[in-house]
Amino acid sequence: MGKEYRTLFHVATSYGVSEPTPSRIVRQVEDSLIQSGLFNLPKDIPEGEGIDWNVEL
Repeated sequence: MGKEYRTLFHVATSYGVSEPTPSRIVRQVEDSLIQSGLFNLPKDIPEGEGIDWNVEL
């Protein structure tokens, strides 16, 4: 079974909310994790051998 990368549109549709709602929640969670000091997001997207940003459907 492959990984599923759902768009925020599909998440919103599944839960019966508007598309901005999951986007706002993701942002709030990201901000909380960053503020905790235990997590950070990369400033630049990593590149190099072995990194594949393609989504398989």
